[in-house]
Amino acid sequence: FTSLRGHRSLNYPSYRSNRLYGRHQVQHFRDALSAHGFKYHTSQSAMSYVTHFNPTSLPSRNEEGLAIFSKFPIVDASYKLLSRNYARPAQHQRAVLRAQVKLETGHMVGVYTTHLSLEESARNVQVR
Repeated sequence: FTSLRGHRSLNYPSYRSNRLYGRHQVQHFRDALSAHGFKYHTSQSAMSYVTHFNPTSLPSRNEEGLAIFSKFPIVDASYKLLSRNYARPAQHQRAVLRAQVKLETGHMVGVYTTHLSLEESARNVQVR
């Protein structure tokens, strides 16, 4: 294990995650990683979309996003929504999550995680 971990595409509280899985993935990772010394975390939902699991049931809203887990205190966190082409529904909203972490030495380090679009043209816009 490392001391810092960034994750993407994590399911957040929604009908899908609560009904089918009992808890959302950020909680799952938090619980699993705490046994390995990861006491701190920050997370942010980035995209929301409707899913259909069964043609006979109502659609449900699903949210996915980012998380950073740390063995050291996270003293500040923020996020930024990345550029998005609203004319293309397949280009879901993306974000970058930042955590300011205080190491044992007292030094501060910035940790970032993101999940760029699957489409190259969208990625080119997002990284500007």
